[in-house]
Amino acid sequence: MIWDPAESEPPALLRPAASVGAALFGAVTSARGRLFDLGWIDAARVTKPVVSVGNLAVGGTGKTPFTALLAERLAPRRVAIVTRGYGRRDTSQSLVVVSKGEGPEVAVDAAGDEPTLLATRTRAAVVVCAERARGARHAIEALGAEVILLDDGFQHRRLARDVDLVLLDAHAPFGNGRLLPRGPLREPVGALARATAVVLNHGAVEATGARVDAMGKPTIEVIEEAEASAPLEGRRVALLSGIARPSRFERTVRGMGAEIGHTLAVRDHAWFDDATLEAFARDADGAALVTTEKDAVRLPAAWRERFEVVRLRHRILRGEDALEALLP
Repeated sequence: MIWDPAESEPPALLRPAASVGAALFGAVTSARGRLFDLGWIDAARVTKPVVSVGNLAVGGTGKTPFTALLAERLAPRRVAIVTRGYGRRDTSQSLVVVSKGEGPEVAVDAAGDEPTLLATRTRAAVVVCAERARGARHAIEALGAEVILLDDGFQHRRLARDVDLVLLDAHAPFGNGRLLPRGPLREPVGALARATAVVLNHGAVEATGARVDAMGKPTIEVIEEAEASAPLEGRRVALLSGIARPSRFERTVRGMGAEIGHTLAVRDHAWFDDATLEAFARDADGAALVTTEKDAVRLPAAWRERFEVVRLRHRILRGEDALEALLP
């Protein structure tokens, strides 16, 4: 069982250590933020507009489908998505051009799962580089980018941005309200003050009508629309996932009418080997094998055709005019 800090408290035995860790994390985060606020750490600025998509809590807020939606809405301008490429196995190159706008050009090991997914789903160029300012400059100078989408950028303040969009899960916007590792928050809730706008993601099952104090910021509300590579309604399924919020994946699949007979949830961005997949298929006991779109790109090629894949797309419920007014 993977503890989901967005929905519950940590196990009792871990709470004292987690609380100490959260206090230390908060002190370091606050000090770093203060240095940026005072201008003692400079943020690099590039020659084209930068739109950052980020979150306040770790994982599971829908950044990837929302980034894909923005890439579509910013077309026909030349868009480049600049991302860290967290979890990639081949780190021999510090800067990787995953796509020039016509699909992935490198292996997922070198790109990472989310960059590969974005390169597959959009016509944007995709650049992986931990030093995001360097990645943005390369996208502008070498790939002709006219707009930069900074993926997972809210805490990456070394690259200046023109628009700062922060995604929150409408079902549990701040989890248990505590900082890492006691809870899911990367920064205190007050950090929303520096956001340009808040994006509330209602998930893939139904809109909740939830409202969050966005500190006077414009609010855009989106819903995830799920589709599978084959209909799941009425079928018994086995779910495989290596994502931050496996509970949301389970809710989505139940909402599609499937009966869940078996699950295997591993850590976010984990890679699957043949032994793990063979054991999972045995334990599925004839159920249809189902995984997420993000996990599918990490499957060994021989296994991909054996899985049904659930894909998520975002649709704007409210605030479309506000979003259009903010985009460069």
